[in-house]
This record gives sequence, structure tokens and C-alpha cells, in this order.
Amino acid sequence: MYTIGEFNNSTNINSEKNTVELEQYCKDEGLNSTQLRRDAYKSSKDRRNSIIENISTLIKKII
Repeated sequence: MYTIGEFNNSTNINSEKNTVELEQYCKDEGLNSTQLRRDAYKSSKDRRNSIIENISTLIKKII
């Protein structure tokens, strides 16, 4: 089964290996798998953007 932490990893959710398992989990829990995938992608994207922003700030401070 899935845990909340696994939903933050869009690669884990979107892998072919886990697709059937995710669909069954969503069906059992009454969740929308498409929305779950969107949320995971957005979370990953926001995390990447934050890391890039922090690196950019660090480089500006060094220069």
C-alpha cells in the first residue's frame, strides 16, 4: 500500500510498475488518481524550484 510520503514522489506514482497498484488503491479509498498525480507533480515541481532558487541565492552571495 501507499503512504503519504510516497505521494510526494511523482516518479513513484507515475512508474508503470505502480500504476495498477495506485489505481486499485485510489478505487479502494475513493480517491481520484488523476488529481493525486497532479498534486504529486506540483509538489515535486515546487520542491525543484525551491532548490534552484536557493542555489541561485547562494551563488549571488558568493559573487
